Amino acid sequence: SIVGVSLYEATPRHVCAFLAQRETRGTARTTIHTLVCPYIGTRNAEFCECPKQMKASTLKTLINQLKNALRVYDDIFERRWSANMGNPVDSRMVDDYSENARRQQQQLGVTVQKAVAMMPAKLSTLIERMRLLVRSPATPPLERVRVARDVAWFVIAWCTGVRGRQLGDTLLCHAMWVPEGEKLLLHQTAGKTMYDLTVTDTLVLTANSEPLMCPLTAMRSYLFHARHYISMGQMGFLFPQFNLYHGGVFAVPGPIPDQAINLRLKMYLDSFGIDAGETLHGFRSGYLINQLCAGASVAAASDGVWKSLTVAEGYAQYEAVIQRSGYTMR
Repeated sequence: SIVGVSLYEATPRHVCAFLAQRETRGTARTTIHTLVCPYIGTRNAEFCECPKQMKASTLKTLINQLKNALRVYDDIFERRWSANMGNPVDSRMVDDYSENARRQQQQLGVTVQKAVAMMPAKLSTLIERMRLLVRSPATPPLERVRVARDVAWFVIAWCTGVRGRQLGDTLLCHAMWVPEGEKLLLHQTAGKTMYDLTVTDTLVLTANSEPLMCPLTAMRSYLFHARHYISMGQMGFLFPQFNLYHGGVFAVPGPIPDQAINLRLKMYLDSFGIDAGETLHGFRSGYLINQLCAGASVAAASDGVWKSLTVAEGYAQYEAVIQRSGYTMR
């Protein structure tokens, strides 16, 4: 329900009230400083009493998710209101609410920090050291399988720009090797947006001349170690969680969550002494920056990865592209 009414009874006013309610929840909030606030322009605003809001981009994402959730009631909305009304999230009132939040946050004294991009040199170092762990006789079987899985995840995520959730939801039975041309097809049935389960995508993974960046090499290594320790029939998902069971390696039902992969990424970066703040979001930025440095346009590089060019441009971080304008991934 939305602020006490059923979804199909929602009006634009109810939607705005719901958004305002959500802005008072959560721990990640954006502070809207007044012009006389002593903390303006700083990140140390623990005692600042200025109002807090949801970040404008997060608010926009929530609005899009809510719009998709209400699509099933479009016929009801049109009959009850008019053909021009339709989904209440499409109303001018909701658009104005989102636009006002964006304009207000443009006056922030603190710039929203973008995700640190995972660049090729850093990824190469990370993957090289992870593969040493996989080959080391001192690495326990459970950790060997986990590290091999993580290598495959990181390489595929960086080479394709795919969302972590989409990659995690891929079933093992939907992974198919194509002998001709050396390709791996990952058929994904998870929708790109909330409640949109009709979208299907197939990732086509091809060989890369750089061994450390080759998704096929990473997948072969991962599947080899997985088959060595467990029965592949246990693995419903391509990237499950692995635990010990009666002294052996066991695939836990269900995919490994994004948060768990992100924590393991931070663990690797910290243990290797190369942590510069990269997260899984940085893989998507690194993918797009690499494509732009190789001469692709934002539209071409974001096709099938981002629905909005505006969002893609936010991931692009053009200052990184300019600094590495001489770089190309071969």
